[in-house]
Amino acid sequence: MVTRMEKQASIFSIGILSSNHHTYGSCQIVILGTCKQEKAEPHALLIKNVIKACEDKSITIGPPLFCVASDGESHRGSALIILTHRRLLLPTSPIYPLLSNL
Repeated sequence: MVTRMEKQASIFSIGILSSNHHTYGSCQIVILGTCKQEKAEPHALLIKNVIKACEDKSITIGPPLFCVASDGESHRGSALIILTHRRLLLPTSPIYPLLSNL
C-alpha cells in the first residue's frame, strides 16, 4: 500500500465582488490536503461539485456564482479546461479577434 503525504493544500473560496471593502473578500469553504500528484479529471469533478453546491445554495449564500478562477497550478488549469472548453470559437464570432491569439 502506497501512502501519499499531503504537503500543501487546495483551498476553495467564495466571495462577493463589491466596491465596499467591508463586503469584498472571500470565505474559505473547502480545504484539502494535496501531494500535487492528483490528476485533472478528479480535480475537475471536485470543482464541478463545489460549483453545483454554490448554485444549489445561492439563495442562502447570496448572488449566483459567475466566475471561477485558479492560481495557475497545472492540474487546476487542466481541470478548468475540462469544465469550460465546450466548442471551438468560430472566426465569425464577434470576440474571435480578441481571443484568437491566446
